[in-house]
Amino acid sequence: MYIEVRKLTKKFNGLTVFRDFDIKIPENKITAVIGESGCGKTTLLNILSGIHDADKGVFKNLAGKTVSYIFQEPRLLEWKTVKGNIEFVLKDIYSPRERKIITEKYMVLVGLDRFSDYYPYQLSGGMAQRVAIARAFAFPSDILLMDEPFKQLDVKLKKDMHNFFLELWHTDKRTVVFVTHEIEEAVTLGDEIFVLKGLPAEIIKNIKIPEDKFTRHSDKNKIADIKNMLSDLMTV
Repeated sequence: MYIEVRKLTKKFNGLTVFRDFDIKIPENKITAVIGESGCGKTTLLNILSGIHDADKGVFKNLAGKTVSYIFQEPRLLEWKTVKGNIEFVLKDIYSPRERKIITEKYMVLVGLDRFSDYYPYQLSGGMAQRVAIARAFAFPSDILLMDEPFKQLDVKLKKDMHNFFLELWHTDKRTVVFVTHEIEEAVTLGDEIFVLKGLPAEIIKNIKIPEDKFTRHSDKNKIADIKNMLSDLMTV
């Protein structure tokens, strides 16, 4: 099944970001949206999340679905602990006992159960982003949107976070749409990659990567071909 966006149009102060834009997002897969800066990637996420309204468009299989959003920065509540940040998104949904169980589950999954009483200022950047990811997964959403959540991390930590995220996703699969400008990240995480270009934005290519995410890099020639194709598309 797909979430479908048809004939999407969106303008900001007279600038047309989308005009009759179509995209089909597979459910329970990870969809990467890649492209140059300013081509509407974040705007697409904001429309899917309801932060921004579309000027017009048809949305199929989106109504009634709940959404979690992971931003470039963790956006943790500074006055709450690791445990408190995760529990906060559960307070109107579950009983206190259920909140405790769910929070502990995700703290273990992200490897932060020993830091449950730490405040954001006591965490490294990678730890803080793991809290943000745990919070997003703990909330019972149907769709997870990610706007370059690993952008601020160094190369080694970014690779570790990619592996950590994939392991977490495999234990609790959601429909994921994530924005990136990094080809390596798109190929590592994505089941399908959409390349956006221009304004109004258009999809100039979509690539499906059927291989398992943990083994796909074993076929070095195929992955290299995909990366080269994406690089060429990004520089046209």
